[in-house]
Amino acid sequence: MIAVASQREASFRALQAVRGQLSDVAVALEVHPVDRLDPSAEEQLRTARAVAHFKKASVVFWFDSQRARVSIYLRAPGGGRLLERPVRSAGVEGRYEALAVIVRFAVRGLLQGEKVGVRLSPVVPRRAKRTQAPPPLATTPPPVARPALGLAMEVGYDMDLFSDQVAAAQGLRVALVGTFGQQRRWEVLVGFRMEAPLDAQTDTVALSLRRFPINLGGRFLWRRGRVLLGAQLALTVAVLTARWSVLEGGEEEHNLSLHAAVSLSPSLLVGLHLIPRLSLLLGLGVRVGLNRWEYRARVEPDRLLLSPWRVQPALSLSLRVEIH
Repeated sequence: MIAVASQREASFRALQAVRGQLSDVAVALEVHPVDRLDPSAEEQLRTARAVAHFKKASVVFWFDSQRARVSIYLRAPGGGRLLERPVRSAGVEGRYEALAVIVRFAVRGLLQGEKVGVRLSPVVPRRAKRTQAPPPLATTPPPVARPALGLAMEVGYDMDLFSDQVAAAQGLRVALVGTFGQQRRWEVLVGFRMEAPLDAQTDTVALSLRRFPINLGGRFLWRRGRVLLGAQLALTVAVLTARWSVLEGGEEEHNLSLHAAVSLSPSLLVGLHLIPRLSLLLGLGVRVGLNRWEYRARVEPDRLLLSPWRVQPALSLSLRVEIH
């Protein structure tokens, strides 16, 4: 693949889509970066031939994001073959998957000995005929695109506005994210949050509450250039340990209890691609408690020590790394 430095985002997305389509084809996919690619068809073909010769590659392709057009050069004795296809009709989000399907079909056609694309003469013509429509790829229909799968990891900071007695519950969150669909818009995630203790006390009683939340959820993430927008719904199951300290008669008594809290967390997401494979995500939502616990000391049953809100505003900030 010829990747132009000035079209980094388009080259990265095209590479990801093609890599997913060729995952079951016995070929090696390599990237050849160039500072610029001449807009003329003649010079682009010269560059493709030079790359094919240098890399000993059978297929060289490149994507013109300005014209939304993919070009594929298939190296062969006697001049090789050239295939060009527009992908603008697939829309901004669908053109990368359409590009990947075209490349996959051309590669498979070459491996199966089919005559894909327009045959080229050994000497490159001075001026390419832009008005002539290219012939069909082959006599057989193109293969159906399969959903692309991916994997990502997120590390970030979470905060919930917890109760009147304790301002906020906060901690570090780690999540593993699986992506699927033709544009990898749908995601499932499993995460764990490491929180700081929540402390409340009176003159005679002290409470230290520890939560160990595990999140399981799904989300829809829409990409527009470098911007990410999405919505998420997660179920959180948190194991809680409540440690009471009571001072009676000059001696300190400890009591430890264990229980679980379940909550549902809808949120909206906005993000930004920083560099290829690395993004920043901000989430704003609420945590709705499905079962609610109140904390009162046995020695002071009439006094409420800690009462979490049933609906807690939540904020998260994460760094997202695309693994595959």
